[in-house]
Amino acid sequence: MTTRHLLLPALLAASFGCYDYDEVVERPDEAVIFEDLSWDSYTLTNSLIPGALDGMNDPRAIDAFTEMTFDQLPLRAELAAVPWTDSYWPKHKGGISWRWQDDDSHTFRWLTKEEAEVASPDQIARLSPAEKYDLLVGAYDYPLAERERARNQPTEPGWAGYCHGWSPAAMIHDEPSPRTLTNADGIAIPFGSSDIKALLTYFEGEVVRTSYLGLDWAVMPAGVGSMCGGGSLRNPACHDVNPGAMHVALAHNIGLEGRGLVLEVDPTYEKWNQPTFAYDATVLASRPPSAGASEEAVEELVVVNDVRWTVEIEPEWEPQGSSVENHVTTERYLYTVELDAQREVVGGQWLLRTEANEFITMGSAWDYLKEYDGGRLTEDEISDLLRSWIKLPDFLWSQPPGEFPAEFEPVSSNWEILGGGLGSRRALYGYFGRLPALID
Repeated sequence: MTTRHLLLPALLAASFGCYDYDEVVERPDEAVIFEDLSWDSYTLTNSLIPGALDGMNDPRAIDAFTEMTFDQLPLRAELAAVPWTDSYWPKHKGGISWRWQDDDSHTFRWLTKEEAEVASPDQIARLSPAEKYDLLVGAYDYPLAERERARNQPTEPGWAGYCHGWSPAAMIHDEPSPRTLTNADGIAIPFGSSDIKALLTYFEGEVVRTSYLGLDWAVMPAGVGSMCGGGSLRNPACHDVNPGAMHVALAHNIGLEGRGLVLEVDPTYEKWNQPTFAYDATVLASRPPSAGASEEAVEELVVVNDVRWTVEIEPEWEPQGSSVENHVTTERYLYTVELDAQREVVGGQWLLRTEANEFITMGSAWDYLKEYDGGRLTEDEISDLLRSWIKLPDFLWSQPPGEFPAEFEPVSSNWEILGGGLGSRRALYGYFGRLPALID
């Protein structure tokens, strides 16, 4: 054991005694239920919500060379640039076929070539991003706009959209400014900042992101955690990301590599992916491992972490520039990081602060509530209570930048890119060969 390891508990004890817990981390008023429960007095073995990292929660899935030693991971860091904000292009409005300036979707008809040739600049400017791109490449049957309208119906839930494309696009590409391009028929097409962002969002989320084999330009996201489909903590997918894995992934990727991550912040069936660019962690305590911790753990750290990401806005013609800071949110997470004898991270558990300023794990809180008041609470009720008290995300991931096509490839008809097969995906990729002209 090194001198640094011997000194660490003493240094921690000297540092976190000064914290005002009311400022450091919120305590839900309902947590008075646990007034007689301390972290080390509860001995039930927690099998429902274990602390150990598993195959779904290994940060090395994102980067095989991830630093796992806690002391080598910076406690705070942020990217040089805040990811830009934009719409998530909701599906019920038609995705990127939404005429966002008039809030018009689904029912309007496309302009014919003859109508487009005599339309005013303002009329062209008010078309949807997909229509403008189709016009730019001279496709007057609007294959991209048709593809979007066919795939996105008014009955889609309001949260469904393309945040899975916006989040990586906002970290990969510089924020675009408005520009006007002229197509081969002499039609001038004004693109606003959000029009270009919509096309970049679609490219990263729907064009190059694919699981099809044999496409040398395809990219696949890699992440930690598993996606929750319903919200009950009885489902293991609904109580990860493991916070130890999250801590390592944030610190390695943002802190050591300068690479942003996407955090899916809603732990229920809704999916809200956010471009995450900063974190600020503080170690509040060091203590022996809690019940349910990894068998390899010899110590656990109590950590509070302020994680920052960009949030969505309505589409705008002009870029947001430095005002993007007005569209950033911070979420405070409270958790343990479990360390083995070599001080490598081997797990973690989500925490709840009680009336007595105790930090108890979500697993211990679950087991305690199962016996509370004679066991009158159902598991669904316990799950709902803990979800209202404990903040946790659902999934954390990263995606390599997509490579733009070397040249534009027209499609013979809108049917060529309408389907979901391999041929349609190849055709869709080639169809985006004019996209670089909007950001060069």
